[in-house]
Amino acid sequence: MKLRLSMNNAVIPLAVPNDLHRDIKRGAKQTKLSQADVMRHSIRLGLPQFVDQFPKPAVPARTATATAK
Repeated sequence: MKLRLSMNNAVIPLAVPNDLHRDIKRGAKQTKLSQADVMRHSIRLGLPQFVDQFPKPAVPARTATATAK
């Protein structure tokens, strides 16, 4: 079975601070990728580390009726 990944073709305007935009442009030039590709790869590579910085939400305790099923 093949895993099919599809991309959303919607354009999402994003306000980016000037210093971050400069870094994205520099990264695109160094890697010869588009700015959009640099942003996509940065999100993919950085998201796990970003999420790990936040505490995990508490898991609600199971009730007696939920475990009896």
